[in-house]
Amino acid sequence: MRHNWKYIILGISLCSMAFGQSGAITGTVTSASGAPVSGATVAYNRLVSYLPRVGRNVQLAPGEVAFGTTSTTDATGKHAAQGLPPGNYLVCVNVPAQPLLDPCRWGPASPVVQVQAGQTAQLNIPLQSGVFLQVRFNDPLGLLPATQTATDIPHVVTGVFAGEGGYLAASRISVDSGGQNYQMAIPTGLPLSLWLFSRYVLLADTAGNAVPAQGSRTPFQASPGVDQVFSVNVTGAAPFQGN
Repeated sequence: MRHNWKYIILGISLCSMAFGQSGAITGTVTSASGAPVSGATVAYNRLVSYLPRVGRNVQLAPGEVAFGTTSTTDATGKHAAQGLPPGNYLVCVNVPAQPLLDPCRWGPASPVVQVQAGQTAQLNIPLQSGVFLQVRFNDPLGLLPATQTATDIPHVVTGVFAGEGGYLAASRISVDSGGQNYQMAIPTGLPLSLWLFSRYVLLADTAGNAVPAQGSRTPFQASPGVDQVFSVNVTGAAPFQGN
């Protein structure tokens, strides 16, 4: 096979030029009181435009670059990302150790910042405080897998619906010999509904009420300073397990 090296080299040069004209984002993450938040994961994702969909095919518009990266805040709450292709970036923040609300999930407007070539954009992110939603799945029969990858279909699904809004999933944070624990930060004073669902196992609350096969919603509203804790029992394998 013959290669037209002139065009290959030209293509590489153009890509290098495009990515060479990069910018950066920096700033601080703080709590509502103004205290710096250390150990927060900050995700930067470039917003892109797509061509009109043709069938199932989705293509980026000409000149668009899909790009994402993360950083972790230091002891002073500083976050920084370098080498960003110019464009508008959605910036989200996750703080596993504290019930601080990700503005991409709970804010009235998700933080978006414009990055220009050769410049550093400043973005300070104050986070509102909430409480933790904690859901315990008691699994005495050992029916839930101890490990799962990002591509595995979860055996249990839990999270919240916010009023009439969309669904937000809780994350599995730990596994032990007796079950599994899920957690997420949620706001206070907002009507929410706990969502429980599984295609693989049968679920019941601590009073013995079975969770329907199509899932269940339990309304609740969190109060400041009080974590919302729910306990669910895995009572058996589902008769029809999905793949």
